[in-house]
Amino acid sequence: MKSNFAISFLFILLLFPALAFSQKQADVIIQGTVSSDPDGPVIGASITEIDANNRVVSGCTTDLNGHYVLRIKSIDNRISFNYIGYIKQTRKIGTNKK
Repeated sequence: MKSNFAISFLFILLLFPALAFSQKQADVIIQGTVSSDPDGPVIGASITEIDANNRVVSGCTTDLNGHYVLRIKSIDNRISFNYIGYIKQTRKIGTNKK
């Protein structure tokens, strides 16, 4: 009986750091649509997350409806929207400010 309890307790102790680590790495998912007034949805636009050192952290592209889903690592970073023929725009996450 004691050995089963010891094995179960040891398993829980080994599993705990993995659970704690996974909670620290909780990502936030943002989504939206990229569109142009005269043309409608922008297909294949690049959306990238940029950190304070101007490094790309993660990115995605828009689908046929101009929709994107991006998993960001930090809400302190910025998002950059880029497409050939359009002006590149960078925004702080959660605001409309540059």
